[in-house]
Amino acid sequence: MPGDDSEIRSSLERSIAEHNPRLDSFLYNGGTALAVICTTAATSFVWTGETGWIPRLLTGIATVVIALERALGFGARWRTHRTLRPQYEVLLQDLDLLPEDGPERAAQLRAIRDAYKAIRHNDVIPAGAGPEGP
Repeated sequence: MPGDDSEIRSSLERSIAEHNPRLDSFLYNGGTALAVICTTAATSFVWTGETGWIPRLLTGIATVVIALERALGFGARWRTHRTLRPQYEVLLQDLDLLPEDGPERAAQLRAIRDAYKAIRHNDVIPAGAGPEGP
């Protein structure tokens, strides 16, 4: 049915669920915090004798964390989620504001579908994005 919005609504809800930024945010920000803590601890204390291995371990951990972020692009993925999810949420809100019936409803529903297609066209989650992006 041309005025039926259930299909587009379920597609929008799936797209919103796909762009939950929590995990990538945790991995990006948590990784950054862990790297800073490790390098600060490695350079701020005097490590001698039996504890001389600790700064090497801490800098190794920081290096691995930074390398993982660079290789997997958690920051770029997080920013992508933060950009796309609100766009889908706005379209879902627009569906809630559609008139009950009439030609205006059909025109607005068509506009929502067109906007959804345009957003989906650019919906690419970067994998392994570097500082320049995907």
